[in-house]
Amino acid sequence: MAGRLMPELAADRTEILPAPVRDRRSSDFAFERCDARRISALEPELRQLEQRTAEPNPLGDTDFLLAACRHLAGNATPHALAVRDLDGTLLALLPLAERRFDLAGAVQRLWQHPFSACGAPMIDATRIAEVAAATLQHLASSGNTSLSMTNLNTNGPVATAFRAAATSLGLAASVVGLGSRAALFVPPASGGTEQTSKGRRRQRRRLSEQGSLGFEVREDYDAVRASLETFLALEARGWKARRGTALLQDPGHANFARALVWSLASTRRAQIAELRLGDTVIASVILLWSGNVACLWKITYDEVYASFSPGVHLLHDLRQWLIANGRPALVDSCALPGQWMIERLWSDRIEVCDLMIALDSGRMPAFRASVFRERLRRDLRARVKSVYNRLRQRAFAGQRAVT
Repeated sequence: MAGRLMPELAADRTEILPAPVRDRRSSDFAFERCDARRISALEPELRQLEQRTAEPNPLGDTDFLLAACRHLAGNATPHALAVRDLDGTLLALLPLAERRFDLAGAVQRLWQHPFSACGAPMIDATRIAEVAAATLQHLASSGNTSLSMTNLNTNGPVATAFRAAATSLGLAASVVGLGSRAALFVPPASGGTEQTSKGRRRQRRRLSEQGSLGFEVREDYDAVRASLETFLALEARGWKARRGTALLQDPGHANFARALVWSLASTRRAQIAELRLGDTVIASVILLWSGNVACLWKITYDEVYASFSPGVHLLHDLRQWLIANGRPALVDSCALPGQWMIERLWSDRIEVCDLMIALDSGRMPAFRASVFRERLRRDLRARVKSVYNRLRQRAFAGQRAVT
């Protein structure tokens, strides 16, 4: 499907880029390792940093991190590296996962939870080039041999700054897992029109015959809280519950979701869109905001009406509502690349990647071997998922043909 796409990287995924970085060393900054309690104590400074961040990210900003620190357990809880100027100003907070060891040595990974599809950390937009370079130097001096950053906007400020910083320091930076996922740019270049298939119109007509069909976006704090409980209950009756991944099946996950959505709703940065049949919610999606960037965080639907594709109709109505609302925005589907259902509905694309940076130039053969192994693992996984998605699409098409 044709759609607007951010510019692609060069075919060679180890780039040499110009580096507009001033000659600043890690000693020009103060670095502090923070556990979950310390991250929570930094809340006032984090909220100020969030207003200056180079790349707004609803799934990595203050509310997301605080909810994770307070309600997720074990290795799911982030610790972080705080970067300050020597005058004490907080310039960045990079959530970190535990170090791993592979062929290249000690790999420091940025923290990424399955609930987050966007990995950009909060970094002051006016200092991002200097912070990126100093951070790489600091991580290298701390015994790390490589840095792994996941789910980055390939052409966004964070990925661009770290690739440039690596080049300025004579380090290799390799992009792995390059792909694109569905998005909605508001206002759309097409003027907001969307082609609706005959099959979808027929499904909607047949669904309307079951009762009055309505769409609504909940934005007020109390309405969002009530709709979140409806969402959680609906999700717990579906396929995620059978897989054991419904939020209500883990008290920590459920409380994390509540804390996150409630906090954002208190400043009107969380919305829940619902498709109703009469008085019954048959599909629901949670939309989280940071500045002019929104993420479709979670979606669920009533499987009793699966043959009518209620989730598809909900996303169609949400697209129309976002365009009519007139608020300029980038709405990230947060779907995996190749997720055919939403890619058929939303034709714009965001390029996403994982970035690996060698921090020890003396271990380049081992780093290249590690990158090769990672790419091979991802390619094999992508092939398996591609086959699975094709089988699901055929089964879905057959189900529609029967109904």
